[in-house]
Amino acid sequence: MYKAIIIDDSPWSVANIKCIFPWEHYGFEEPITTDNPQLALSLLLQHKPDVLFTDIKMPQISGFDLIKQLSVNNLKTKIVLISAYTDFAYAQQAISYGVFRYLSKPISRQEAEKVIHDLKNALDKEYGKNKTFSADYISIKNPSFKKLIEYIDENYTQKLQLEELSALFQINPSYCSHLFSEHFNCGFTTYITNLKLKKAAELLVENNMWINEIADFLNYDYNYFNKLFKKHYGVTPKQFQQRGEKNES
Repeated sequence: MYKAIIIDDSPWSVANIKCIFPWEHYGFEEPITTDNPQLALSLLLQHKPDVLFTDIKMPQISGFDLIKQLSVNNLKTKIVLISAYTDFAYAQQAISYGVFRYLSKPISRQEAEKVIHDLKNALDKEYGKNKTFSADYISIKNPSFKKLIEYIDENYTQKLQLEELSALFQINPSYCSHLFSEHFNCGFTTYITNLKLKKAAELLVENNMWINEIADFLNYDYNYFNKLFKKHYGVTPKQFQQRGEKNES
């Protein structure tokens, strides 16, 4: 199972983060927690977690300070930064540090579910388990575009905008669209749609989820999701699920 550590100087925030994420369902042990930032580094070095959830602003040590310490100690821990403020500058800095996700308080249950799902996918991929997507990163020569694609593949369930991502990764939006066509033979929106529908097909058969749950998880309106899925696969989500169940029996 995967290990996680939660560090926040607010006991309430620690308790909230610990309770709102469905840890066990996604293969995580019960997380280690502390509201004493002074213990943060010793906990990280002792337990070497797969994921660190940390507040940005804390007394004596910040979330960004912890990221630097992880790098110094060669820990390949994935970072989820949490802030009480929605700040574009923080988001930019988080991206520059290679942070897995930047979240603003308060965190909703839906958002928590998506984050831990994406964390599991990323960790599974890193350890060679259940690889979901196969973007050809090696052929991408532009380092900023490569990071942008990696970010999309880990955050595709969120509502992503080309202009915002282009700004975060410092790529001209028009050139970014050109790179999508060059590498994937499709546009930005189609690329994300393909990722979502591929995941939807997986959830329908392997997880046997309700169709409305999948639509909600992928940030789609239920009726629109059904139409989009049928257009892509030629059958409705329900028919696709039933076929999958027959093939397994």
